[in-house]
Amino acid sequence: SNQDKFLAIHRKNWSDQTMECRYVPISSECTKLLIYIDQTSMEIFVNEGESTASLRVFFDEKVNSFEFRSDEIMQCTCYSLTV
Repeated sequence: SNQDKFLAIHRKNWSDQTMECRYVPISSECTKLLIYIDQTSMEIFVNEGESTASLRVFFDEKVNSFEFRSDEIMQCTCYSLTV
């Protein structure tokens, strides 16, 4: 179901050092995953057009991991980031 599809970033909050999760639901079938990286940040896009979901990570945010869940077969894919 579409409720099982999401893009999430697990990070440490810079102000109080607690762990938090930024969460973006994905509204349609996942067809593409794009990652753009520049000197200060990384932006993750799922799909294109009206169904795009995206999250931007700044490298000074102390991100622990981001998670992309697309369907029952893929289950959960976690990508660890080291900055």
